[in-house]
Amino acid sequence: MSEFLALNFDMQSSPLINIKSIDTKNQSSGWGFGWYPNDDYSAFVIKDTTLNDDKLSNNISDLNNFRSTTFICKTKCAAKNYTLHDLQPFSWRFAGKDWLFMHNGDVKKSELKKVHTTGLDFLTPLGNTDSELLFCYLLGKIRLSGAKEISELHGKTILKWLTEIESFGTMDLVLSDRKTLLVYHGVNSNKEIYLTKIAPPQNIGRFESDSITMQMDNPKDEYNSCLIACSEPLTNTKQELMTAGQLVIARRGAIMWQGEYNSVAQDRRTPVSTQESALATN
Repeated sequence: MSEFLALNFDMQSSPLINIKSIDTKNQSSGWGFGWYPNDDYSAFVIKDTTLNDDKLSNNISDLNNFRSTTFICKTKCAAKNYTLHDLQPFSWRFAGKDWLFMHNGDVKKSELKKVHTTGLDFLTPLGNTDSELLFCYLLGKIRLSGAKEISELHGKTILKWLTEIESFGTMDLVLSDRKTLLVYHGVNSNKEIYLTKIAPPQNIGRFESDSITMQMDNPKDEYNSCLIACSEPLTNTKQELMTAGQLVIARRGAIMWQGEYNSVAQDRRTPVSTQESALATN
């Protein structure tokens, strides 16, 4: 199973991230990383179908452009016969900006194709994965709603879209339109998602999971805060587990909206909670 990491800062930051090597005989290899250089409308995505001890900075020629409020990273994500088209995160130009997307899980493509009926040719996946088709489906829903960014949609609307396709499989996902970050923990997911908020002086230090190490000791970032969503626990942080069916929408390092659907209710279109967690800020 692949892993993901998503970061949403209150100001542009430059985290130093190192992707750990793994035993490729027993696990999938490959990684992908996306961000918005200097918070521009264009995203930058780098991918590799192999996985070894490699600092992301070694793959970026101009580190001055490695500053953003939003970063997303996917590791252990190259299944057999995967090409670069199939590797996550995916990027798609829509409504005047690049959108970034990651998905953990397995969704039935045959069922998803039945409801992905936007009639918009530009939302045809480049690759063959269920994840990219799910990305196109969500962008199609946003397009048909008339919205041009996540902040124009109510969280309840997005939750309704997601729970309508829960029966198609499993999904944890991350979606960003540049400054806003959306994280969803699926009702049927067999993994955990950890949320943590770091702020000065705890933001300066080394954080580590089984897949990555991360340092935020750039002098320019001394006073920056960050909301982190990760599919693996991180060291040196106080974390909160997302509940099944929970949606979190963050901007500028703070939770702007969150809610969840009753995972045992017969009608999953009924929201049961939109209370803020201990990580949310007013």
